[in-house]
Amino acid sequence: MREEYLSRVPEWYRSFEKFDVVLSDDLDGIVSTSALKFAKNWNVEYFYDFSKLYVTGQTYFKENKNATRVWADVAITRREMTFDNHISRKNLGDKLNDLCINPNVITNVTNENYYDKYCGSSALLIWSLYNIPLPETELGKMLLLCIDSTFKGFFGYNNFKERNRFYLCDVLGFEELYEVEKRHSREEFYELISKYNLNAKTTIDKDGYLHTDLDLDFIGKELGIELSIPTDKCFIEWRELEEHKVNNFYGDVASIKRLITLAYTGKNFVKYSTMA
Repeated sequence: MREEYLSRVPEWYRSFEKFDVVLSDDLDGIVSTSALKFAKNWNVEYFYDFSKLYVTGQTYFKENKNATRVWADVAITRREMTFDNHISRKNLGDKLNDLCINPNVITNVTNENYYDKYCGSSALLIWSLYNIPLPETELGKMLLLCIDSTFKGFFGYNNFKERNRFYLCDVLGFEELYEVEKRHSREEFYELISKYNLNAKTTIDKDGYLHTDLDLDFIGKELGIELSIPTDKCFIEWRELEEHKVNNFYGDVASIKRLITLAYTGKNFVKYSTMA
């Protein structure tokens, strides 16, 4: 990451403490947590699927969980550590989770200037922060750009294409990935998403074990890091959540009771979770 923006990032990501990571339910979640395992040797001890939060038996009895928990690709609004790529503020006056590491936070993007947002993955953010080497192959670089459809901005209109360049090159320092976008069509990226089932969700069975249909061995080999989910760990349901979707949201975020996560997924459109 470029120093101008790195200087605005909370420094907890440099910690030598062993943190417990929250896995979310898509490819970005898997690659983000695997990148944290690669860079920091932090293990997945939680699983979040928007309706429930699960925890391993070993971590269930741990005291002060929020002080040692790191969310990956989750717009957590409480004061907890997270790597995220969503917009969670209506405007700059909204309360900020000051432990959130997020390109939209360090560039002051809110719902008010929504179309200036970072349209990229949390995995790329982590890749940049920890200087993880980019994949060696063209396919590997394309797969990295497929996560959360980072490539789409390049093929967008006006501001979206410029913001794609801005975040990849000026913020994250990935000019090489921007050149990859230049060499390929939008259709080529979508073909990869379809061919490798990259939109597959991580699920949890009735016995508490995680499952994915993604070919993690192949994708990981192309990306240059080992991809995995803890299929050998049994997860226990810990918190039940209620998911909400509101179009034309003009309310006060701070007034939402028992708020856990909140993301503007469109201009004035929010998805948020509250404690049930």
